[in-house]
Amino acid sequence: MFSRLPPLPSVADLVKLYGVTAKQQLSQNFIFDSRLAQKFAEAGKPLKNKIVIEVGPGPGSITRGILKMGVKKLICVEKDTRFKPILQMLQTSVGKDKLELVFDDMLKLNEEELIKSIIEKEEENFISENSYNKDVPAEDNPFCLIGNLPFNIATELLLKWMRQLSNREGLFKFGNIPLILAFQTEVAERIYATPKTKKFGRLSVMTQQYADPKRCFLIKSRSFVPAPDVTATVVRIDPRLEPVVENVKVPVLELILREIFGQKRKQISNSLKQLIESKEEIHELLDNQNIKSTLRPEELTIKQWGGLSLHFQDRYGSIDYNKEKTYY
Repeated sequence: MFSRLPPLPSVADLVKLYGVTAKQQLSQNFIFDSRLAQKFAEAGKPLKNKIVIEVGPGPGSITRGILKMGVKKLICVEKDTRFKPILQMLQTSVGKDKLELVFDDMLKLNEEELIKSIIEKEEENFISENSYNKDVPAEDNPFCLIGNLPFNIATELLLKWMRQLSNREGLFKFGNIPLILAFQTEVAERIYATPKTKKFGRLSVMTQQYADPKRCFLIKSRSFVPAPDVTATVVRIDPRLEPVVENVKVPVLELILREIFGQKRKQISNSLKQLIESKEEIHELLDNQNIKSTLRPEELTIKQWGGLSLHFQDRYGSIDYNKEKTYY
């Protein structure tokens, strides 16, 4: 199951040797516990012979865990170049054909170009397009993305990927690539929350319309260095073969969610007044989806949210959508 790595100094020793400290402005928290790092990597199983992209490897604890899983290739995307000598040491020990380093900002990175370049380099070990078409389930996709995400950009990255998934572009032009990601627990709970619970909200709908998120395990604050004031939770997010409701435009869904969850305590018929002036049209919209006008936002199912957005989209056409107003 596990591939043995060449003898290396511990990650903690390397961080000390190179004098690298966590930057608060980058929301950095290191994992030095090798068993925990291995558990993180195993959440992505099966990984044997897969190509894995790791976001924010830092000093490389989880990186080592991934390499032990027998992956075909690991591409690490790291913004902070202070980790370069530490990661290069690991790269030298396993070989450049096994570990590739990309020093870039994942928020700005073009994932489609990154994966295209990987496929081109893997010509000798040909990757068939049939292995990553949208009908292949996540566990069988030849790629996987893993990341201990900085808390301050984790939600932004997730939304970037959900928008890509909705249009089958970027990362998801190459099929149903599974995501194994760590979030602040408060955020994680909102991602996989179910309807009729307090945590269910905009992030729940945006994720679950396009993917199936599952809680993997909790990481206690003392497991990080430095220890944050909060815990983290690892979540596995497998793209759905088809969205819960097809043909919904993401800008429309986000507009509906923003306006209605922005008035979470109101009944949905009252919340919709921000978008539709006519009471008759509001009731027609709700009746069309068999939604009681007295329900509150957290009581609607994912299918009802999708249906509501689709009917709104069909009825009112294009909208002037301001991405800057999208807050989660």
